[in-house]
Amino acid sequence: MPPGTYEVHLLFAETSGFQEGSRNGQFSINGGPTISFDVAEDAAGDDVATTKVFTDVSPGADGMIHVNFITAESFLNAVEILPGIPHRMLPVRIVVGHSSYHDSKGNDWTRDRYFFGGRLSSFAGDLTNVPDGRLYEWHRFGHIHYIIPVATGEKYTLRLYFLERWFGLRNGGFGGLGSRVFDISCNGSMVLKNFDIFREAGNGPLVKSFAHIEPTAQGKIELYFIPGANYPSISAIEIIPE
Repeated sequence: MPPGTYEVHLLFAETSGFQEGSRNGQFSINGGPTISFDVAEDAAGDDVATTKVFTDVSPGADGMIHVNFITAESFLNAVEILPGIPHRMLPVRIVVGHSSYHDSKGNDWTRDRYFFGGRLSSFAGDLTNVPDGRLYEWHRFGHIHYIIPVATGEKYTLRLYFLERWFGLRNGGFGGLGSRVFDISCNGSMVLKNFDIFREAGNGPLVKSFAHIEPTAQGKIELYFIPGANYPSISAIEIIPE
């Protein structure tokens, strides 16, 4: 690798039927501390993908980034190396739907990932007058859970993007206030209670922001969308290192 700072993503999935506590992998990066790692435990089950994120990685004296797996039972599915930012993780931007998106500010959003549950639906209305309307073209609704990998040792600002696409006369639907109400928790703490998109924004776009989010010990930001009245809905997720 050319000299510089990189962000390394290691991707795993326990697909051999081993349960938590059955396989202990160990690895280090560029001779750094040895990390013990149980894939099934980190992913909360077998046949579930998980990712570990490492920042501030620089090539060694030989120009290489070395990822050394120590125990015989260690394994790796994929590795991703990205040009990094010193002392902080790259932002994570996810837009619901099947395609990535490059917004008006020059930011790249990846298509939907890290989700469990829910279904996709597209918006048939006109979004030309909505800034970066592509962020709201689709939504995931239902019993939704996201587990998003981040680097440990940092705090993050979480932004959630919403658009009420079904309830309200402007959409030609029925209902309005109180038709879609749900809770959202982040890493075990409730960040929105009895949340009603229509009550706060009608049928317009809405962004809710939460600062100083600390990842779990496994390096994850876990979001649970808990139904109240009808199903929760989400259009995009943004995680910015502070």
